Order: sequence, then C-alpha cells, then structure tokens
Amino acid sequence: MEENLVVLKFGGKSLADRTKIGKIARYIKQRCKSEKVIVVVSAMGDCTDKLLLLAKKFCAKPNAREMDMLLSCGENVSASLMAIRLNGIGVKTCSLMGWQAGILAEGEHNKGTIYAIEKSAIEEKLLSNDCVVVAGFQALDRNGDVITLGRGGSDTTAVALGAAFDCHVEIFSDFNGICAGDPREQNFRKYSQVDYDTAVRYAGAGAKVLSKTSTQIAKEAKVDVTCKSSQKPNLLGTKLTSVPTAFAGINIKRGLCEIDLIYTHHSEMLQKTVKFVLQNVEFQNILIEKDKVSIFVDETNLETVKNKLSAINNLT
Repeated sequence: MEENLVVLKFGGKSLADRTKIGKIARYIKQRCKSEKVIVVVSAMGDCTDKLLLLAKKFCAKPNAREMDMLLSCGENVSASLMAIRLNGIGVKTCSLMGWQAGILAEGEHNKGTIYAIEKSAIEEKLLSNDCVVVAGFQALDRNGDVITLGRGGSDTTAVALGAAFDCHVEIFSDFNGICAGDPREQNFRKYSQVDYDTAVRYAGAGAKVLSKTSTQIAKEAKVDVTCKSSQKPNLLGTKLTSVPTAFAGINIKRGLCEIDLIYTHHSEMLQKTVKFVLQNVEFQNILIEKDKVSIFVDETNLETVKNKLSAINNLT
C-alpha cells in the first residue's frame, strides 16, 4: 500500500466507557489525517472477566470451544462501538472480527497461536476507508471455529499485524511505556527504549505492559513497537529495540526488581567479582549469561546493589 500505515492497539481500560472511547476516537481521527490506520481493540474494561464469571454460573467447567465463542464477544463489542463512534465524527471506517480480518490460528481453544494473516481483507477495506478497527484476541482455526489467543491476545493481534504489514505498532495502556517499577506506586523512571530480549524476559516474568507472546513475535520479526499512554497518547513512550538496554532495572512484581549489568566482552573474572561484591546483599536470584549479569533484588536493596555494581563498572 502506498500510504503510511500504522497499527494502534488500545487496551480494555482505555475503552471502559463512552467517554474514553470518544477520547480515543478523536485521537485516531487526528492520526488518520496523515496515515492509514489499523486499530486493534481489547474488550471494554473488565468485560472478559465478567463473561468468565457468567459462564461459570451455567457450568463449573465450560466447554473450551464455547468459551471462545463467548469471550470473543467482548472484543466484537469494542470494535463495533469504536467504528460507530469514528463514523459519527467523520472518520470513514468499518469493524472486522478476527476471522474477517484474515487472522488464522491453530492449537487448543483459549490459547491459540497465530500461524498466518491473509492481508487481502484489510487491504481491501483500507482502500475505501480511513482506518479499519480489528477485534483483537481472536482468530479462525483450521476447523473454521473461533479461537482466542490467551491473555494479552490483543497485543499479539496487533504485533502480528505489524509483522504481516511491515509497519510500526503502538501499544496504548494506562502507562507511558515501561518503567523501572510499578508507576501506580511511585514515580519510577521511564525507559525511552528496551531491547527485545529484555522485553521478552520481563513479559514472561509478569510485567504487564506487553504480553510474552507479542514481545516474542516482535523480537523474531523485528517489529517496530512503541508502548505509549492512552491518557497522553502524544508522549513518546518506550520503544523496543535490538540495541541491548544497559544497566536497566524493571519491576516484575510488587517489591521485586531486576538489574541488568551488560558488558561488551566475556569475563569470568567480572562474573566472579559481581558475586563477591553481592555476597552481603540479600537478593532473590542471580542469572549469569555470556555478556550480562542479571540480579533480582527487593526494591529496598535496589540502591545499595546499584551502587556496588556501579563500582564494578568503574573498575572494569
């Protein structure tokens, strides 16, 4: 396609009510002035959790296929309401369910894996529309059934679309990117960039800005991804990059941080020195790789550990 193309993904809290959907719609309208836009949406607010509870009122262990049919409804509602609002403010658009958007997945219900995206459906819609709104989290399986992609599935949808269309992806959440700690607790430093490997590891350890599957896809396909704030979407956010993130600490769960010490040459002596310096500091775990030492510490010890590691850097 000749026009600039971007994928914008919005999480459920960003779409929790009419006011928030309206705010996001106005931002999308602004972006459509200079770009063609694929919008990916999650279910509104806590809609998915409510549907899960509803199903369990009918059966303690619901059938997996029928659960996918039910849970996918949340994203369908978000996509159609967003398209209704966009059309209402003069943005020509249409909504697509996962199967209509050509997103194909395989595997077990409730945890499908995308194996292909047939781009023609979205490409055709973009020829006559300013943007297309795609229901995230869902796809079509090899049996012709709806299959969902697991928790964080809308992130997966967005990054997979970015890989398929070779375009930039912006993931919008409550926070302006990836921070050194939980921004809900205090004003932690925000990173301007984080490398793919670090993003994959932190997502796997429980960090909630991006899902593990989406970060893995971004890493493998080298997708240009930026994590941004839905409240202040014009801020720069955090960009995923192939450049290693030096000396970064990111909060994985409450009270626990990881510090990465990266060096440019392999040195067994440096690894031994790190262990020696930290022998009197309480830490949860230490991971030593060829060119990186990662230490998991309680946030109360964070400054002490950083100071000790900084001393090692100065010596080496």
